[in-house]
Amino acid sequence: MLLNKFAHIRLATYLVVVVILAFHFQAKKRVIPADLTGITFPEITTKDLRNPTLPRLDTTDKFPAIYREAATSIGSAIQNEGLNPAEYFAELRIEEANHVLRFDLWHQSVVGENYDPGWKGDRSGKCRTVRYDPLQGKVLEIHGWR
Repeated sequence: MLLNKFAHIRLATYLVVVVILAFHFQAKKRVIPADLTGITFPEITTKDLRNPTLPRLDTTDKFPAIYREAATSIGSAIQNEGLNPAEYFAELRIEEANHVLRFDLWHQSVVGENYDPGWKGDRSGKCRTVRYDPLQGKVLEIHGWR
């Protein structure tokens, strides 16, 4: 009879300890916001493609620090498509509605002395647009220009 009473006390003590630990760890749980509002993203653009000041895709150290991971991922994705990242200048815009980074990749054959402002579209067939989601840390899509 005495052992049975101690069994109830041990069970009650165990349950109290479990509840205390659960509340303790629940209170310590950190929530990382998955929202980019309030973070400013500088765009990388150029006005004159005859003398582009855009960073090349293979020189990720030329990108602002906030974009280096994205530039590295995009360089790998472009390479997986069978293209050479060293041949591309990256122009970056922000799609505000869905917080996606849009990298417009200008191929070296259409910039500099080869740039023709009268030509619309991609005459080389090598320029690409890459959409990158910084929250997921992955390339969403790659498509060519027309």
